[in-house]
Amino acid sequence: MALGHAEIKESLEAQREKFERAVAQFDASARVELLRMERSLAQYYEHARDRLRAELNAAAIRVREEKAHAGEAFAWRQAELRAELERYRRQLEDERHRREEKWQQFQKELRPALQQIGDAFQKLLH
Repeated sequence: MALGHAEIKESLEAQREKFERAVAQFDASARVELLRMERSLAQYYEHARDRLRAELNAAAIRVREEKAHAGEAFAWRQAELRAELERYRRQLEDERHRREEKWQQFQKELRPALQQIGDAFQKLLH
């Protein structure tokens, strides 16, 4: 009886260790994926920021050039450039919102799985 109890205890301990390794591996891979997504978002935003800066610089140059010609054409072009700038800002903000929603969805989908793993682990230990 004691031998059977010891074997069961060893088997449970081995299963617990295997489960802990699996949880740790899953956690590590989830962390790596989260870091990868974070880097990807950071690179995207850096690229978008650089594009926006380039557009702003180009717009500033065009404004200076057109300011030399002044008049009604300048006012019209200035309004056009402001509209274009606003469109870029909205696009960037929309993209940021889409990325944020994807990020939140990923986290939302990940939580139940982690909770399930934790619950299963607790059941295993009890």
